[in-house]
Amino acid sequence: MPYIRALHVNKYNYLKGRFNSDSFRNHQGGISIIDFDCAVKASNSICNHLAKYYSHILSEPAFFCIFDFEEIVITYQQANEAPIIISPSQSDKGDECHYNIINFKDKLTDKFSKEKFKTPNLYVCCGDNYRALTSIEFSKLEEFECA
Repeated sequence: MPYIRALHVNKYNYLKGRFNSDSFRNHQGGISIIDFDCAVKASNSICNHLAKYYSHILSEPAFFCIFDFEEIVITYQQANEAPIIISPSQSDKGDECHYNIINFKDKLTDKFSKEKFKTPNLYVCCGDNYRALTSIEFSKLEEFECA
């Protein structure tokens, strides 16, 4: 099942050419993610969903990474001390598609974010639609504008 992690452009490190490791860290009970299919069903598009529930914390345009939670379990569970689980957790704005990843060690989340928070896994919302970022766009994220 696909999930997304929304990313704010201010977490992008222009010198390193990647998102900072703290863009995928445990915060207030877990790592905040959104069930992609649930969000599309609830709001007709992932971009509408992000605008409805997360515009107060995301940049414009909104950036996000799509990933499979099972990939996290398969890749990182053996190196993690406790079972990595996913738990429903309604957001402060009432998003019922919001979940938390629980028990994922920060050292491993850093590795995951370095591997996944780049092209071809990064997407941008331009209006109601989203599309993949190109490598060139990602390298110049601070200059990005929807065409």
